[in-house]
Amino acid sequence: MKGYNDDLTMALAIGLWVRNTALRLKQEGIDLTKTMLNSTQISQYTGFVSTSHLKSNPYEMDMGKGEKENLHWLLG
Repeated sequence: MKGYNDDLTMALAIGLWVRNTALRLKQEGIDLTKTMLNSTQISQYTGFVSTSHLKSNPYEMDMGKGEKENLHWLLG
C-alpha cells in the first residue's frame, strides 16, 4: 500500500536490535561467570573450622570506656 512501506523494515530493524542486544548481554553474562569462577580458589580441609586464629574472644563486645560484655549467654 502506498505510504506503508516502512512497517516491515522497521519491524525487522527492531527485531535485529533486540536479537543483537540479547546475544551481547548473554555473552557478557557468560564472560562474567567465567571470570568469577576463574578468580575463586578452592581449598579443602578436614575437620571443623577452628577459631584458634582469633586473638580475642569472639563473644566479647566492647562497650566503650574499657568495659567489655561477654555475649556467650546468647548461645545458650
